Amino acid sequence: MNIEILGKTFGPVETNCFIAIDIDTRDCLVFDAPLGCESWVRETCKELRLNLRALMLTHSHWDHTADAATFSDIPIFIDEPDNYRLVEPMKYTGWPLPFTIEPVTNARFIGEEKSMQVGSFVIEVLRTPGHTEGGVCFQLGENVIVGDTIFKGSVGRTDLPGGDYQTLMQSIKLLVSTYAPATKLYPGHGPNTTVEREQKANPFVREALL
Repeated sequence: MNIEILGKTFGPVETNCFIAIDIDTRDCLVFDAPLGCESWVRETCKELRLNLRALMLTHSHWDHTADAATFSDIPIFIDEPDNYRLVEPMKYTGWPLPFTIEPVTNARFIGEEKSMQVGSFVIEVLRTPGHTEGGVCFQLGENVIVGDTIFKGSVGRTDLPGGDYQTLMQSIKLLVSTYAPATKLYPGHGPNTTVEREQKANPFVREALL
């Protein structure tokens, strides 16, 4: 599969939104839905003549789901342990927000299988809880959308409800042992990176591998 990934940052905490494109079929998927991303996604699909097949959520913190309800015309996928924040988003923001997030009550749950087909995409799913209860990574060939599991030089915070540091460390160990060193990582915040770069320079990865 010939895949291109586009990314752009949105919202008050600079959250990344990604569009994965199957160059051969023109199918595409959107990964995470930060505040303000919908117009960019729709305009990109129109401009590039893409078929938008689904919204894939790496987890359900508000900064990744604020625009999720605007994609009600396509399937929305999430791992079930994180669904409660989608259903009652304003109850779990952590602090008051100057805007309202609409609920998503019909999300589809990622199954127990390690791979899933959405449109023309075959997505490999790796469950990486720790930042939240139901955090997941989505692999498309040599590319992995990692959400807030890992960043360039850091990892997701675990001091919010649903977070657990030791669980995250286990997930980090699983992540870097699952993917090849050259695998490209697309995090929820900050620049893209690779498994090899994080193995060499990320202190949290070194800790997880002890």
